[in-house]
Amino acid sequence: MSNHLEFNNWGVSGNLTLFGNNNVATGTTSLPPSKFQIVRNTTNAYGSWDRVSRYTNDQATPMAIEILVYNEAGGSANNTAGGATIDTMTNDPFKVMVNGSNVALFNTSGRFMVVGNFQLEATINSSGEVWCNGGFYNKANSSSQASYRGNWSSANYWGIGSDATVGAIHVGITDASYNWTAYVPLRGGAYTNASDARLKRDIVDIPYGLSEVLRMRPRRFITIQDNAQHVGFIAQEMAPIIPECVSGEESVDDILNEDGCPVS
Repeated sequence: MSNHLEFNNWGVSGNLTLFGNNNVATGTTSLPPSKFQIVRNTTNAYGSWDRVSRYTNDQATPMAIEILVYNEAGGSANNTAGGATIDTMTNDPFKVMVNGSNVALFNTSGRFMVVGNFQLEATINSSGEVWCNGGFYNKANSSSQASYRGNWSSANYWGIGSDATVGAIHVGITDASYNWTAYVPLRGGAYTNASDARLKRDIVDIPYGLSEVLRMRPRRFITIQDNAQHVGFIAQEMAPIIPECVSGEESVDDILNEDGCPVS
């Protein structure tokens, strides 16, 4: 008596084989290494699960699974009622591994962690916009390097960072490795343009002197927007004296709202 039972079709053996140790194989008459085995032929091996497919492992050694899922049209993409889902069904984290080492991890609090050494390339690279409805945190805090860097594809990257010793904010220019080329230190006072020559180019003497300074008229005024008192200059009065210090152009088409701010 054979130790297995075969179900064949039209002379093709191994369509379905039941073995004496309760193992089941399709596409072969050889004893499978697992309880259920599908052996493919020249075409792909297909299967259909109409409700739930769950893989569990109660052994100390990991269970290797390769799954390729094609989501059917019409399913919901944003909730649990439809779409394609890969789930642990427990409080264990969901891990992504490459060559046996963790490279990414999702935990039960919804946090995502990417494991690896700091490199010049981006850890997460998005070809579209990146949105954040909560806080965005960066643990980096070095006086010699920026924590945030922009202008990805060219030199003279703009950067934002902090001073690890005095807590000042740094805003300026970095190299491709986040190292500061030049920056403006910002503390509790008002922001002013930096005097550092490394932040400037085309430096030439100006033709203005003491006579222009004497024509300037410092004013005390109340701004319409915040109804607060300030000391400073009026742009329309400064433009005829030193035009370079005034930007923008007064236009009869400008419209002010009820707070005195331009709306066009």
